Amino acid sequence: MKLKIKKILIPTILFLINCSYFNLFYNANKYFQEGLKTKNINEAQTKFNKAKEKSNLLLVKYPNSKWEGDALFIIAVSNYYLKEYKKALEQFDFFLSYFPNHKKKVDALYYQALTYLELKEYQKAIEILKNLTSLSKKYLPLAKYQMALVYYFQKDYQVFLDSMLAFVNTFKKHPLRKEGLLKIAETKKEMGKIEEAKNFYNELFKIEKDEKEKINILIKIVDCLNNTENQDTLKIYLKRLEKYLDKYPDLNNLLYLNIGKIYLWQKEDKKGFANLTKVKGSEAQKAYYLIGERWEEKGIFDSALVYYDSSYQKNPNSELASIISWKKSLINKLLNPTKEDTLEPAFYHFKLAEIYLLSLNNYSAALKEYEKIYKNYPNSKYTLKAKFASAYLYYTEIDKKEGEKLFQEIIKEAPESEYAKKAREILKYE
Repeated sequence: MKLKIKKILIPTILFLINCSYFNLFYNANKYFQEGLKTKNINEAQTKFNKAKEKSNLLLVKYPNSKWEGDALFIIAVSNYYLKEYKKALEQFDFFLSYFPNHKKKVDALYYQALTYLELKEYQKAIEILKNLTSLSKKYLPLAKYQMALVYYFQKDYQVFLDSMLAFVNTFKKHPLRKEGLLKIAETKKEMGKIEEAKNFYNELFKIEKDEKEKINILIKIVDCLNNTENQDTLKIYLKRLEKYLDKYPDLNNLLYLNIGKIYLWQKEDKKGFANLTKVKGSEAQKAYYLIGERWEEKGIFDSALVYYDSSYQKNPNSELASIISWKKSLINKLLNPTKEDTLEPAFYHFKLAEIYLLSLNNYSAALKEYEKIYKNYPNSKYTLKAKFASAYLYYTEIDKKEGEKLFQEIIKEAPESEYAKKAREILKYE
């Protein structure tokens, strides 16, 4: 009788044990998958913490189970998403050492590379990503995409652009292609290559299917336009923006901001101001700044100062507030000059360019101010200085060919000047 009971109990106990640790792994994996899918950051963190908890419990209660490797993988990846990168690295190393042939090996390598990227250990990340390109068809495009981003993080922008262009041209149906096009466009814009940036935004606009995302891209395109744009082009974009008003209320502030900006470019100040004063929230600072800028362009400095003050108060700690402070200081110098102050407008633009460049590291904004000087004030004592500053900035940071072209112009226009001499030295002329 005892023997019979024993024969019944042992399989039953083993069955219950198997059920118990299977349930632990099932729940761990369930929370993990839910964490991967959710877009809510707080909810995702809760899911990953629960996935870790269940996986750790499985490892403690049932060591050497068949799901040991899977549990370790879940813990490591969960730590990556929880931004506990050093812990994640330790666990990826442990997983890859003890389970070198595990079905999740390639996935673990990819996440290990991403973890190194977060820790800014770029060389280690690149080595793993290069290895992945030959190990897995699944991770080939992902590895190529991440390798391109490494060059961006290292500020090697030309190599980044070449690599990301290769990615978007090779993997035309990959979900990350849109992200790649966006990153290229934004980088081009940062480099001051506005026309090229606009082309990539337009390409992205054509393939985007989500209407709300299309509006955001449209706003980015409009941000690449300026007051010298063809009036027919401005009208086209104005109609596009206006038709979306109130369709997505959370986008209204950005829409009013850009509609107002276009009206100002069309010299329809009344309509421009009417739209800009409707802007609320974080975009309001930029809206009031644009109104102040328009009054400044008209030479009505008192009104400009009023709107600059309003803009400044919206967010005194922003980058724009820093620009406003300098602008107000320069305007006050123009209104109340001392003997030492230079009154000509070129002085104002030159000082503003220096603020953008030296204080804010904003190359494209600095170039715009320098260009205003040598295009609009050819006889100013700041003209050559501004052109040389533009040439040097292009040559060293943005577009070497454009820099060479400007240096050549300086040499031709003022061959005996100190700027021509410096230009020759840079171009290695004798």
